[in-house]
Amino acid sequence: MSHLVKKACALSDLSTLLDAARNIGWDVHQGGKAKFFSGYSEECDFVMTPVGEVNDRGEGLRYTIGVKLGEHGAISLLYDNAMNSRNVLYGDEEDACTQRILGKLKQSYQVVAARKVAQRKGWRVCEQTRADGKVVLKLQGLR
Repeated sequence: MSHLVKKACALSDLSTLLDAARNIGWDVHQGGKAKFFSGYSEECDFVMTPVGEVNDRGEGLRYTIGVKLGEHGAISLLYDNAMNSRNVLYGDEEDACTQRILGKLKQSYQVVAARKVAQRKGWRVCEQTRADGKVVLKLQGLR
């Protein structure tokens, strides 16, 4: 049986996090509760639905990811640690599906954050997604 995990997040900018989720096609809603195996989490500031994501059996995900804001803008993510819906995990363990889904969000966060910095500096950004899923950004400063 899986359980709800609430982890402090190294992703420190809320608008970048929400833009990153939207960038990969996820729905983002203000307020609500994250859905996990045993029910729903505490009230969240935002809930992200990984639209189009599937578990390792090819089934659509049944769970959502909550975003909770703490003191001084600290961000915590609330999510099921076994998005495959079949693993028994304890503590901070995460199944491969959960790691893949969160990894995709973290990658998108990095891309969105780099784009924002480049745009503030007036640079051009060229983005290329490789066959292995890695994203390459080419930044060119304008003079």
